[in-house]
Order: sequence, then structure tokens, then C-alpha cells
Amino acid sequence: MTAQIPEIIYIDGKRRSLLSCPSIPKGHPSIRRLTADELEERGVLLSTALWREYIGTWKIKDEHLLLVSLKGRFVLIRKGPILADWFSGVITVARGKCLQYIHAGFGSIYEQYEYIAIENGIVVDSFVVDNAERPVLR
Repeated sequence: MTAQIPEIIYIDGKRRSLLSCPSIPKGHPSIRRLTADELEERGVLLSTALWREYIGTWKIKDEHLLLVSLKGRFVLIRKGPILADWFSGVITVARGKCLQYIHAGFGSIYEQYEYIAIENGIVVDSFVVDNAERPVLR
């Protein structure tokens, strides 16, 4: 599998790579899937580096996971961020430098990972794993 382009997430005002993909709900009134003609008109290129066909920009503000924008196959049809109340799960955020690039999915190894548990769009827990001292295979 080709390495995937990460989602974008802002935490405490800092842009980070989101190495997991919170779902985009089907039938949400503020999200629309573009047709093939609309993709062509807008010059949207799809790639094996983007199997999900979109890049989401997210942020965590006041312990809420918010969807800020979408580019690619989906678009937001209203202004302003949307509370991701449809999402429950754990998201993985890269922190620090990439220690080892791996050309598969989100397999690259970073200095740190932040794991954030979300329930119905609300942050319920988080912790950081430090890989800085971890040996890297070459």
C-alpha cells in the first residue's frame, strides 16, 4: 500500500499530522459528496496516496473534536466547524520528527505519538508515547 497523506489537526494552535481518519458520516446535512463531473470541474485529482478520497482538517477545542474543512471527494456546505458527534474512537497524532519513513499507509515512525480517545466528539482521555530513544531499523 502507498503511504497515505495524513489528515490535518490543530491542537493548542499547532498544526499536526493526524495518522488516523475519523469517519465522514453518510447523509450529514452539512457534508456533500461531489459527483464525478464536479470533481473534474474543480480539478480534484484522486491518488493511491489518498484512498479515502479526501483530506479533512480538524481541531480540538475545549475538549471537542471539530471538523473544520474537507478537500477532495467531500465538501462542507456550511461555514464554520462542525462538532464530530458521530465519531467515537481513538485518533493518533504524530508529534516531532519523522524517525523512519515507511512507504505503507500511516506506517512511518515519529518521535512521539499522541493517542486521543473520543466519545461522540468529546475528548475523554489522551496520552503520549515517546519513541525518541527507540532504535530504528535501516
